[in-house]
This record gives sequence, C-alpha cells and structure tokens, in this order.
Amino acid sequence: MTNINDDIYETADISFRHFSTHKPGARPKPKAAERIIQVSKFSNYKCNPKTLLLFKRFRNPLIAENETIVCHFLCDEILDAHLDRLDIGYRVKTNGHSQWHFQRNWNGCIPCDTELFLREGFSQFFSKIVDLDTGNQWYSENFDSASRYDSAYKPTLTEPAALYTSDILEKIKIYTSQVINPKIEICNEEGTEFLPLIAGMRMTRRPHFLIAIAESEDERLSYFLIMDSVTQKPVGVFTSDNCPERKYFLYVLNAEDMDYQNKMI
Repeated sequence: MTNINDDIYETADISFRHFSTHKPGARPKPKAAERIIQVSKFSNYKCNPKTLLLFKRFRNPLIAENETIVCHFLCDEILDAHLDRLDIGYRVKTNGHSQWHFQRNWNGCIPCDTELFLREGFSQFFSKIVDLDTGNQWYSENFDSASRYDSAYKPTLTEPAALYTSDILEKIKIYTSQVINPKIEICNEEGTEFLPLIAGMRMTRRPHFLIAIAESEDERLSYFLIMDSVTQKPVGVFTSDNCPERKYFLYVLNAEDMDYQNKMI
C-alpha cells in the first residue's frame, strides 16, 4: 500500500462533527517514523488514551483512486463489536490495539457512506482525534465519558428486561412536559408498529426500545426516543428525521433487530 504524497494532504483535509480543530501552524509535518503506530504512542497526547483516535491515510493508485483512512485506537471490545456487527469498514489484525480501514472518495467527490459514518458517527465515541500525517488535532465539543457507549450496538439480551410504564414516564417526563396533551406510543416487541403506552409492565429481550411522543391533535412527532432497555433511560432523543445521530442509531437498531429476529426463530 502506497502512502499518499504529502503535497496532497492540504487539499484532502477532513472534518468531524461536533469537533473543533487545532492545526499545528508552523510546526513541521510529522516525520515518517512518527507515523508508526505502537501502543506507547497513545500516551503521547494530553487526554485519556482510551478515548483517543489516531489516523493515517493511504492510497495505492495502481489499485484504486480511493483513499483509505486507517484508524487506530486502544483495544475496545464494545467498539470492535460495533464495527464488526454494522459491517462498515474492515478490520486489520494489529498487536496491542485496534486498526480499522475506511474507504474515502477521492478528488473532491461527495463523501461516500463509509467516510460519512466515520466523520459523523464513529468519531463521536472519542474525545480527541489526531491526524498523524499533518499533525492536525480535533477536540470533541460535547464528549461525555458516562454516555460514551449509549449509541453503540448491543446484542440481544440474554435475560428479558422488565419495562414498567411508571418508570418510563418518569424518565421521559422532561420531554412530555414540553408537549401539549402528549400522545405517547411504544413500539411493540415484534418491532412492527407503535401502540399506545398503557399502564403495566412488559418484558423485552431487545437492548433498545422506541418511544414516540406527539401532540394528541397533531400527527407530526414532537420527539422520537431510543431507550435503553436495562436502564430505561433515553439514549437517543430526536426532533427531526434528518439529524446524523438518528441516521447512525438506526443502523444500530436495524442490526439489533436482525439479531433479535434470528434469536426468536
């Protein structure tokens, strides 16, 4: 695999959603030796190494014009399982840390789905991102270690979780209180339709369940909530169909639904 010529980096810059950029200014570009990834390298930056993402770029024009973004992060079973199950990018075995490759469109083309997933979705699992080719660094504007894995893929629950309507209403009160005469619906266990949320208790083996909130006299949704089945707390709250968070969370829900359906056969 051929490393891209350094002259190309200036016109092939990358941005990440909800990250601010710090460029090294007059500092020279990292030397080739500084771009070699080893576990010890993750301790060279002023941040928690477990929430640090390092990346390099490669392109072999003899094979394809597409650039490959090579991402490195400390071994993390949750993130590896997330990428494995969503089947986005491909993994390369590496000693001591995880390495994932994402394809990127070249020559100013519209970003492909794989690149957008990295820039808008997967990047949100990290507090800091470093480009080892240019020295550029990005800092997350809203990283929260406590909720880091909220949007990660989760397997079907081995033991059913009990969902109490009273607990759900308490957890979503901050949203229902902002809607006049709210109509609250929950997606059924089969995942086929939304039904009115009624008093009582239900069981689920799905790792997430869905809540829809709308005004009783208005068919338009006010809130679409993705809830964690174990904690029954909202882990995704959306007011629009067009936000990237909803798009990538639906990737997760689709994968979880496939696993659930296979388990129930």
